[in-house]
Amino acid sequence: DSTGDWSSDVCSSDLKGVSLVLVIIGTGGGKTMLFQLPAQSQKGGTTIVVVLLKSLEESLHKQYMELGISSI
Repeated sequence: DSTGDWSSDVCSSDLKGVSLVLVIIGTGGGKTMLFQLPAQSQKGGTTIVVVLLKSLEESLHKQYMELGISSI
């Protein structure tokens, strides 16, 4: 599993309402799930995702729009 042990810790932090989680993971580490989880699980508020790759940014924007999540 490319996400290793860190994924359950990060997901648990989000679901517990931890307001700031910093994760630094290399390419192919499974970060995309982490970008979407807070935006989908919160009832309100703002989730800021900084994406450095234009192609990934466009892909995520499309996925968010399909899921009904506001994205700019």
